[in-house]
Amino acid sequence: MTSYRTLERAIRRREPPEAVARSVLPVLADLAAGASRVAAVRHPLGFVCLPIHRQGAEGICVHLWPGQAVQPRLTTSPVHCHSWHLFSYVLFGMVGNARYRVQEAPDDPEYRVFEVHSRDRVDEIRATRRLVRCELESTEWHGPGEAYGLPVGAFHASLVQPGAAATVVLGRHLPQARDLSLGGVHTRTHRTRRQRCAAADTARLAGRFAHQIRGSLDHDENARPPLAALA
Repeated sequence: MTSYRTLERAIRRREPPEAVARSVLPVLADLAAGASRVAAVRHPLGFVCLPIHRQGAEGICVHLWPGQAVQPRLTTSPVHCHSWHLFSYVLFGMVGNARYRVQEAPDDPEYRVFEVHSRDRVDEIRATRRLVRCELESTEWHGPGEAYGLPVGAFHASLVQPGAAATVVLGRHLPQARDLSLGGVHTRTHRTRRQRCAAADTARLAGRFAHQIRGSLDHDENARPPLAALA
């Protein structure tokens, strides 16, 4: 079983990528062999999520960006914030994190704020009365062995350069916080449904990305990139 504390400690100590991958590859191997009941979920933001560990407020997911130019199936914008502290580590590929400043603007709004309430595979996207404008603050790119953190409530959007990528994402939920997304001013409350992959598709994806992770480690086994500054 993958340990949240062990994985977090390895990342914060700037241990090399193989130390982090060591916690993830056995899980992917089980999935590829059909020995795990975890199902991959296609996220509307364009990646595939493997929820490999959940205990109380703590969770670990592997995010797989397949590399094809897939248009996200969004009913709001890509700009969102989480109800959990996010800590993301890049196994391979290049992943960007764009941070946004959101300000109240009831008289000249650009977006409406929506609360996202998830249950099983259904997201209920509830319109709130908050009308806002947002401005890009910064964009940072992270490569293999680099990590970045986001506190609860920090608005951001994920970016990926051409080509596949994989990240390990650690999350620590804050019960009183809400998942939020920015959407159209006139968009109403609605529901969307995330697509769960069949067992065969989950096994295929897990096997493919396990192979790519191993290949990335073999390519530069002595690399120890600097850890990006955490929020």
